[in-house]
Amino acid sequence: MAVLEDLLDIRHGKGVVGKWSAAWFCLRGSSLEQYPVDNGQKQGDDPVQVYNLLEVPDLAWDDARNEITFQSGKIRLRSLQGMATLQKWFQQMQQGTKPEEKPAAAEAPVEKSEKQARFEPPPRDSQTSLEEKSEDGAKSPASPRTRKSFAVQKAGEHVDPKLASSMSRATQALLTIFYQLDHRKLRTVDFMRQMVSTHPEGLVNKTEFRRGLEQHLGFTCSNDEFKELIRVVGGADELISTKELDRAMKKAARGEDVLVEEQVEEILDNAMLQVDTVMHISSMNATEGMYIARARWKGEDGKGPKTDARPGSMSGPAAEDCPIRQQLKLIGKKDANVAVLSIIGRHGSGSEEELVGTCEIDVQDPKHHEVHILPLLKEGESTGATVRLRVKLKSPEIGALRKQASQVSLARSDSHIASIGSPRQKKDPEETQKRLDLLHQLHADKQKRLEERRLREQEEYASRLQEEAQKLRSKSVKQADLCPRAAAERLYRDSKARQRRRREHQLNTYHEDEQVILRSKEESKRFFSKSHSEAANEMVSSVNAGNRLHDHALNKQMQLREKIKKKSEDEVREAKEMADRGASKRSSSTGSLTAQHRLYHQAMDNMKQQSELRRAKEAEEHLKFQKAVVGHGRSGNSKRFEELHQEHVTRDVERNKLREEQRRREEDKVNREIEKGRQLARQNLLKRNIVRPKTPIPWHERLYPDKKVGPKDETLKPQKHLGLKALRAMFPQGRNS
Repeated sequence: MAVLEDLLDIRHGKGVVGKWSAAWFCLRGSSLEQYPVDNGQKQGDDPVQVYNLLEVPDLAWDDARNEITFQSGKIRLRSLQGMATLQKWFQQMQQGTKPEEKPAAAEAPVEKSEKQARFEPPPRDSQTSLEEKSEDGAKSPASPRTRKSFAVQKAGEHVDPKLASSMSRATQALLTIFYQLDHRKLRTVDFMRQMVSTHPEGLVNKTEFRRGLEQHLGFTCSNDEFKELIRVVGGADELISTKELDRAMKKAARGEDVLVEEQVEEILDNAMLQVDTVMHISSMNATEGMYIARARWKGEDGKGPKTDARPGSMSGPAAEDCPIRQQLKLIGKKDANVAVLSIIGRHGSGSEEELVGTCEIDVQDPKHHEVHILPLLKEGESTGATVRLRVKLKSPEIGALRKQASQVSLARSDSHIASIGSPRQKKDPEETQKRLDLLHQLHADKQKRLEERRLREQEEYASRLQEEAQKLRSKSVKQADLCPRAAAERLYRDSKARQRRRREHQLNTYHEDEQVILRSKEESKRFFSKSHSEAANEMVSSVNAGNRLHDHALNKQMQLREKIKKKSEDEVREAKEMADRGASKRSSSTGSLTAQHRLYHQAMDNMKQQSELRRAKEAEEHLKFQKAVVGHGRSGNSKRFEELHQEHVTRDVERNKLREEQRRREEDKVNREIEKGRQLARQNLLKRNIVRPKTPIPWHERLYPDKKVGPKDETLKPQKHLGLKALRAMFPQGRNS
């Protein structure tokens, strides 16, 4: 059969699991050899993988994807040169799956590579020789040790190579060592004695063990596979004994996985800190700052993950709010339950960071799993700022689970994977790329529709201009209306009239302000009069100063009013003179009309040229803006950036309005206090001028004016107390009687 060699793509795993990688394949009969590739060229003569097509199950052609699949769809092949080349490979591979019948005399010994013979059982003759030796064991002195070492190596007890591929890598390595020892007719003790050991008990370290496997058995493996092997046969000090190696190999030869019963450590959940808004940040700067949030485990060094910088917005005279609305991922660690969230601000144009405050969150506490508000502390003291957030615990994805399982226990059984959980599947990168291409296509279609709409509106506008120009060319239009100079003069007169009306409005406003100032001046004069007390007379000097300033302002307003009035009269006179000159220079000759038409067409052409130049300049500016924002060769939504810019401008205007309103409220408060003091002064002045008449009311009744004394009852007379003389008359004998 012919030999096929070509560059193909291979992918391991069903569905969307795995990634495509390029490799060099060589098909020799029923063997499919895979070689490494560098820049599309084959590297080396040693294959990295050999597939025996006689033992490959489920070799099929996938019509939906135009791919070759085998091993129940776990391995897929495709070609970049087209479907015809891949179908040729499939036909040759199908022929390789059928064993060729050859006569016994023509059979030649085929040298098998190390990869092919890795999981194949030892030849029959070696097993027969072992059985013969075991039967004649009594005749030779070494027979008991031989029977004890190879008691398990019977023909019916060898594990099926197809089942070995589903076991762990450590079990596969032990099977390979077991078959190599059987093929070379070596005992485990003899193999261990060939390696140099300085340990008193005859133990071998892992370096000598690996060197012995390569030299005496020709066994090579990757670092990860060797680590898994040492976990099984080595102890805590990673020393290999003959007894442990022999026990593990016999267990693997019986078809048992040596890592199924290993215990798996608990897989910790990741903490997702979902930060919503930071509120009431004290800010003494006039400009708004940028804020970021950073998270880490308590007691852990380093800065930890952080969010993007978000701008703050003024929420008061000296306070800001910052909507962050991002989440921070903390990888789960053992004995780590408290997370520290820090809010950092950047004010002004510099990049210096300033700590706003921190808070601690217990990620296992159920109350933190709901949206709540926590205060921010700085050096143990409250800053007045708060943060709204919640904590969400999330299990690791399938890749992290497999990595952790391989690092901890290296168990590959289905029951172990099922005990971990069923995490969500990863998305297919090809499907994701298709979605992105579809989004870009939809965006391009939208831009195309907008461009067509703009061109259609532009054509409609040009047609309207042409209709208006046709109307102007009709006979019903006066000759003066066709002259661009006359149109310019009309526009000039209209603009002067608008300016005159605006100045008249300003003049009326000045009159109203003058009346208000005069009224306030009269009130000031009435309040600060000479009839007041000495305290009021002391303010006469400041009142006189205010009156002088007021008179000066009135004089300036009068001068401005005279200037405006004079300017308006000059403009009216100039407009009248120009109108008279235009009326006197009217002409009805055919030559002047032709010249006016020519001037009109020149003006229209000039207008079109200016419009085209302006549109070209706007398109160039738009292209520069788009390249600066989204990069070269990519489409961007400039309208969205303009909306964001307009939003920032609107926010600045609203902030200025709020500040102006706050300043006006403070001024009103101060004015109310002043007015309240003036009213109190008036009341005290009136109280001092009141003349109170003297009354014969006793002081105790003046203290209690509401207490009224009723008419005296003559029938009720108070009992008269007995005096000292009366008591002596009643008791003459005195105290001793």
